[in-house]
Amino acid sequence: MKTEVWENVKFETHSHLLNKVPYNMGHIEFSDFKILLEKSSDSEAWDGYSVRDPSLLTGENGHYIEENGEMIIYFTGCQVPQGSRQYTGRAVSKDQGETWQKFPESPVLSPAEGDWDHLTASTSWVMKGDDGIYRLFYRGAKDTFVGEGVGLAESNDGINFLKHPANPILSAKDFADIDENGKQLMAVYHVTKTLEGEILVCFEGTSVSCGGTTQIFAAKGRKWHDLKPLNDGYPIFSRKDVGSLSTTRVANPRIVSLEEEKLYMLTFNGRHRQLYWLGVAFSDDLINWWEHPRNPLLIPNSARREHPFSGRLEGGVFFKEDILNTKSDLRLMFMTIPCGVPSSSGCVVAIANGKRHARAKPYLNLKATIEIENHNPILKNSNGSFTLCAAPNGASLVHLPLTREKPQNYKMFHSLRFSIASISDELNAEIILGVDIAEHFSKGGLKITIKNGKLYLPTKSATPEWLSFSEKEPLNIQFTSGPKNWIISVQGKEVGKWPTRRVERSGPARILSFLLHQGSFDLLSVEKSRVEDKSLFQLVFQREASQ
Repeated sequence: MKTEVWENVKFETHSHLLNKVPYNMGHIEFSDFKILLEKSSDSEAWDGYSVRDPSLLTGENGHYIEENGEMIIYFTGCQVPQGSRQYTGRAVSKDQGETWQKFPESPVLSPAEGDWDHLTASTSWVMKGDDGIYRLFYRGAKDTFVGEGVGLAESNDGINFLKHPANPILSAKDFADIDENGKQLMAVYHVTKTLEGEILVCFEGTSVSCGGTTQIFAAKGRKWHDLKPLNDGYPIFSRKDVGSLSTTRVANPRIVSLEEEKLYMLTFNGRHRQLYWLGVAFSDDLINWWEHPRNPLLIPNSARREHPFSGRLEGGVFFKEDILNTKSDLRLMFMTIPCGVPSSSGCVVAIANGKRHARAKPYLNLKATIEIENHNPILKNSNGSFTLCAAPNGASLVHLPLTREKPQNYKMFHSLRFSIASISDELNAEIILGVDIAEHFSKGGLKITIKNGKLYLPTKSATPEWLSFSEKEPLNIQFTSGPKNWIISVQGKEVGKWPTRRVERSGPARILSFLLHQGSFDLLSVEKSRVEDKSLFQLVFQREASQ
């Protein structure tokens, strides 16, 4: 058996942008995930369905405010049935964010029966002005996706709010790209000051030019209740600004003004089918943006579907104090929803701790070899391509062709072998066969996970199956298709089966996805070759060694 000469595969990353990322935030590794706030134990309560959309109490300078030694957040409480009726709640922490209590236990802002905000008064952000007045910007709606608008309420104590008589201060008719007569959404508000000192309100809204999907809009002005749309009423940030992962919509904007750098930092979540992930982008004018080169910064974990961190991560909130202090960790507050449940169901408020890592030698190299046996004759008689997606936290998503054939009526690879060298307990990886990363979260696909020196394999039961492996030898994983099942072998030994119908699926994507996370990885090189009827790929990654 003779191997052909290895050929380099061209690909593109955005690692050169790392030097543009301010405040040593080029490499962030998240850990210490913790739930902060959950729904009420009383299922009939105003927050008995779920809690979501955390926001910090901030001042006009964008820094969070402590009062009487307490940290304060506001959040959305959703009521049964289906969580469509929504309120604004308040919670406090007396131990620097370790534990939180709802205070008061009743909402601080509620929908008004029969008024423009009859259904919802939620997804709020509260800013305490230099004049001591608390101003709460919120989503109001008369019915589901009908009569949406931006509401304003004011308070002298941050608890008892009075709605502004000019409400709604903004509505769909003020924005050229939101359909005034069709389905509307204007939600998840963030309030800060621009670099020029104007009030800036941003939110997610349904964009006509993007097919009715949610994109990010904004308005600004000198008066709290008199704001004008930016970008002529079109999105200031949309899916067109995202190149890191396939994205159909962007939402949940949070903007921090970085005065010394003369930059804006936007935290957003991107969505492609059922994959919701958190990312960051930067701009100096609120119109033209460039992404953090290591997006996505945070994606759902590999836990079971019912786990709170398994499905959707949204509404990320960084503390401005943490960003500016380059020696501190980065706290990221967000909401998380289990996989496969409705938007508001099972949602909780959570936090993660992000450690910054400056580039420093020495580096560790990781080599992964992918071997594909093209035994299926259908693969050889059609047009198109299979795709390998390698999305380490150090490179943009890389699409590499596996074959040049795409059958009209296809079946997946007959056999696929995945080998990883340089295994260590620090390596976490996901390999998804059959569909891309986003597709896996909706249907189809076979995923294995390597985590902390163990291999996670899917099973038919709800209990995960973990297999330990030695870090002193390469890890060899092989998938072989049969009449009814794919056979999974590790180090040459069969360890499990997975129904063929769960792996093979129709559609445009025939993809093997390889995802490295929980670390700063760079994809250095990719080579391909052939051995008779096998396609071989070698991927070399580099990550920083632990100090």
